[in-house]
Amino acid sequence: MKAFIGALCIFAILVALVLSNSFYVRNTLKGISELAIDLERSSAKEENDALVKLWSSNRALLSLSIEADELERMNDLIESLNSLYAANNLAEFQKYCRLISELALELSGYECVSVEGIL
Repeated sequence: MKAFIGALCIFAILVALVLSNSFYVRNTLKGISELAIDLERSSAKEENDALVKLWSSNRALLSLSIEADELERMNDLIESLNSLYAANNLAEFQKYCRLISELALELSGYECVSVEGIL
């Protein structure tokens, strides 16, 4: 009986970790998406810096859940966004903001816990 209770506790801890990871990843990526949308509308330096800071501060933890090529894709888009901001290329800048937003929403969708995801 002790082994069953121990296994049940370990299972509960693993489920809690999976759910908290899903919550963290989805909220972080939705925050990145919202910042990118706001940045597309305003093109403010502060929002650009906030997006870069949010991405760089959370990239290490996100790498535990998201594939390396997807992380690299997002990293490339954000670096390109900085270059376009410096070059003052507004049309391309807005395009990259939309691409970042769409990729962030796509990646957050992968982390959604559902019955379909379990099966």
